[in-house]
Amino acid sequence: MKTLLTSVLLTGHLALNAQFQEQDFDGTQSYPLPYMIDTTAGNIWQVGMPQKPLFNAARSAPNAIVTDTLAAYPPTNTSSFIVKSDLAGYWGWSVFFLRFYHAFDTDTLQEGGYVEVSWDNGASWTNIFSDWMMPLNIENYYADDWTPIIADTLSNGQIGYSGRSGSLTGGLRWVYSSFCWETIGYPLADSVFVRFSFFSDSIPEARDGWMIDNITVEAYIAHPVSAFTRMDDFIVVAPNPVQDQLNIVYDVDQDRTPVHLELIDPAGRAVRVLADGEFPPGDRHIQLDRRELPRPAGPLLLAGHIGGRSVAHRIILAPVSVVDH
Repeated sequence: MKTLLTSVLLTGHLALNAQFQEQDFDGTQSYPLPYMIDTTAGNIWQVGMPQKPLFNAARSAPNAIVTDTLAAYPPTNTSSFIVKSDLAGYWGWSVFFLRFYHAFDTDTLQEGGYVEVSWDNGASWTNIFSDWMMPLNIENYYADDWTPIIADTLSNGQIGYSGRSGSLTGGLRWVYSSFCWETIGYPLADSVFVRFSFFSDSIPEARDGWMIDNITVEAYIAHPVSAFTRMDDFIVVAPNPVQDQLNIVYDVDQDRTPVHLELIDPAGRAVRVLADGEFPPGDRHIQLDRRELPRPAGPLLLAGHIGGRSVAHRIILAPVSVVDH
């Protein structure tokens, strides 16, 4: 599955082909996405450092938003928080994305988290999987090996996420979710509200609930995924698996094309930035020795963008012991 995996890099200004807002709950983002936690009694959403059996670290340390940073979620509870993106500044942008990383630990097909959108300032809400306002491209998969996952129908009738992303022995697995609205032919509202809700039934469960981090809203003039059908035409990665050297050759079409390429490990962390800046037209070549890459064998994700073209390429590293024999 070919998909947008990373946002356009911000270097003191918004890149020419995109608008960008992010909420990492650490107060470090340059263009913050506002959020509001419902103050209703019993709301269990908290921002802080997760300290639970499975939820023991944020994706971007130290904080995430989680259904209680310490305790298991209680029975018979519905808790929500809202993020708001003002779309007035996106006038003329035909495509925009909501993306976030999250983990869940609930009773499968019974309890879990779901996402709703509102185009009328919160007067009405629609489940994001069945949003009628605009066409959607939806993708969900594990961020460590890019295996797609399928949303569940919870016992309250909402389409969302349930079960356990990871295990107590194997560790937490972050899930990446991306929702795309194509606004051509539709009037763009002044703002979009996105509500994240967690639901539990009447049966007590000693589970961690739902944890979310790195929520991003991005807007583009053109769909950045549209060129993925010709991915091999603008980027080549070889050999794969990587034994001795990793070679990445990519094509830049226009002058001052913004390029950002990075390697992401199975935990979703950027382990090396390969390209970051604006480049002239032509072919470019990145070459790395296996010893310059992380020592553990296994998968990495080459992710980023070359202008308006997004990159998502799975790379397998050979064991260093094999390379160094």
